[in-house]
Amino acid sequence: MKTEDFYEKMKVRLSKDLGNVAKFLPAHFKARYGISGNLYEEAIEKNMKYIKQVLKKSEIDYNKVFRRTQLVFN
Repeated sequence: MKTEDFYEKMKVRLSKDLGNVAKFLPAHFKARYGISGNLYEEAIEKNMKYIKQVLKKSEIDYNKVFRRTQLVFN
Protein backbone atom coordinates (compact mmCIF):
# COMPACT_ATOMS: atom_id res chain seq x y z
CA MET A 1 0.00 0.00 0.00
CA LYS A 2 1.42 3.37 -1.02
CA THR A 3 0.32 5.15 2.15
CA GLU A 4 1.99 2.60 4.39
CA ASP A 5 5.18 2.81 2.32
CA PHE A 6 5.14 6.59 2.61
CA TYR A 7 4.75 6.47 6.40
CA GLU A 8 7.56 3.94 6.69
CA LYS A 9 9.84 6.18 4.62
CA MET A 10 8.96 9.14 6.82
CA LYS A 11 9.80 7.17 9.95
CA VAL A 12 13.22 6.36 8.49
CA ARG A 13 13.78 9.99 7.53
CA LEU A 14 12.86 11.22 11.01
CA SER A 15 14.91 8.58 12.82
CA LYS A 16 17.95 8.33 10.54
CA ASP A 17 18.19 10.60 7.52
CA LEU A 18 17.46 13.84 9.39
CA GLY A 19 19.94 13.24 12.20
CA ASN A 20 17.48 11.31 14.36
CA VAL A 21 15.29 14.36 14.91
CA ALA A 22 12.58 11.90 16.06
CA LYS A 23 14.28 11.52 19.44
CA PHE A 24 13.73 15.23 20.12
CA LEU A 25 10.03 15.26 19.25
CA PRO A 26 8.69 14.08 22.64
CA ALA A 27 10.71 16.82 24.41
CA HIS A 28 9.42 19.38 21.89
CA PHE A 29 5.78 18.45 22.45
CA LYS A 30 6.30 18.43 26.22
CA ALA A 31 7.92 21.89 26.26
CA ARG A 32 5.66 23.48 23.66
CA TYR A 33 2.27 21.96 24.51
CA GLY A 34 2.74 20.15 27.82
CA ILE A 35 1.96 16.85 26.11
CA SER A 36 3.93 13.69 26.75
CA GLY A 37 4.69 11.57 23.71
CA ASN A 38 5.38 11.95 20.03
CA LEU A 39 2.29 13.33 18.34
CA TYR A 40 3.66 12.61 14.87
CA GLU A 41 4.21 8.93 15.63
CA GLU A 42 0.81 8.65 17.32
CA ALA A 43 -0.94 10.26 14.32
CA ILE A 44 0.83 7.95 11.89
CA GLU A 45 -0.17 4.86 13.87
CA LYS A 46 -3.77 6.08 14.24
CA ASN A 47 -4.10 6.84 10.52
CA MET A 48 -2.61 3.51 9.46
CA LYS A 49 -4.93 1.61 11.80
CA TYR A 50 -7.95 3.47 10.38
CA ILE A 51 -6.92 2.93 6.75
CA LYS A 52 -6.39 -0.79 7.32
CA GLN A 53 -9.81 -1.11 8.97
CA VAL A 54 -11.50 0.67 6.08
CA LEU A 55 -9.72 -1.37 3.44
CA LYS A 56 -10.84 -4.63 5.08
CA LYS A 57 -14.46 -3.69 4.36
CA SER A 58 -14.91 -4.13 0.61
CA GLU A 59 -18.47 -2.72 0.54
CA ILE A 60 -17.35 0.76 1.61
CA ASP A 61 -17.41 3.63 -0.88
CA TYR A 62 -13.90 4.97 -0.35
CA ASN A 63 -14.79 8.37 -1.79
CA LYS A 64 -17.19 8.90 1.11
CA VAL A 65 -14.79 7.59 3.77
CA PHE A 66 -11.63 9.38 2.74
CA ARG A 67 -11.47 13.12 2.18
CA ARG A 68 -10.16 12.97 -1.38
CA THR A 69 -12.71 13.92 -4.01
CA GLN A 70 -11.15 11.77 -6.71
CA LEU A 71 -8.88 8.76 -6.78
CA VAL A 72 -5.41 9.01 -8.23
CA PHE A 73 -3.83 5.95 -9.80
CA ASN A 74 -0.17 5.72 -10.78
